[in-house]
Amino acid sequence: MSRIAVVTDSTADLPPSWATEHSVIVVPLTVAFGAEVFRDGLDIDNATFYRRLGAAATLPRTSQPAAGEFLDVYRRLSADHDHIISVHIGSEYSGTLSSARAGAELLHQEDPSAAAVHLVDSHTTSGGLALMVSAASRGAAVGEMPEDIVARLQAIEPKMRSYFTLTTLEYFRRGGRIGAAEAFAGSVLQIRPIMTIGRGQVGVAEKVRTTSRARSRLLEIFVREFEGRPVRLAVVHAADPEAAADLLEKLKARLDCRETMVVEFGAVIGTHGGAGALGVGGYPDD
Repeated sequence: MSRIAVVTDSTADLPPSWATEHSVIVVPLTVAFGAEVFRDGLDIDNATFYRRLGAAATLPRTSQPAAGEFLDVYRRLSADHDHIISVHIGSEYSGTLSSARAGAELLHQEDPSAAAVHLVDSHTTSGGLALMVSAASRGAAVGEMPEDIVARLQAIEPKMRSYFTLTTLEYFRRGGRIGAAEAFAGSVLQIRPIMTIGRGQVGVAEKVRTTSRARSRLLEIFVREFEGRPVRLAVVHAADPEAAADLLEKLKARLDCRETMVVEFGAVIGTHGGAGALGVGGYPDD
């Protein structure tokens, strides 16, 4: 039986206890407030991050891991694994996968007999990425062939659907994703866009007035997508665990949930949405 390790990055926003329980190695991206640089999920907790984000005059900077960080992880895992499945944030959103590829190339230049590294582009992030990591972990745990695990992840990716809504457009404005006039109008009119993310794209599914209506509509859109089919899903939130718990309860009441996770947007993803964001991602398990 091949010994398989699973690696991802911190934008999967996996709860640390889950990653430890399932032996998933998480390589952190970084977030910087001025000259202060923090490893996402290690040097700054989410509560502290969102407090600092709310008080910051400018957005923090986010950066991908260096190739050397992946090399260190792959080298260590190679000592007692035959294969490494490394699943990462979509290449359209970050250079993390490129760093992972460079790290894998350095590993095999250093030691051609090292563990084989199988790189997977999730084309998504956060909850959707977390679910793909979970699928990889299940396959590794039962001794599936690495090629079969990778094939399964590649089949899951186009079926993944992710929706989220924001309580403010301010961070989209600061990040240059929308103009000041649009952000101002959205604030005055209490517009809460329901966004989609997947296949390397971020789009607007609907625009709804008020947070409560947007969250209700978020539920209806996801239920409509998967009603009558078994589903694996992850609820995502930014500093609002009560809203996440409420959404998950409602989803469980209306869908055949084969797997559920709750993840919190960490510092890297939270930089672009701000506190109060809520969403759900999932794919049919049929």
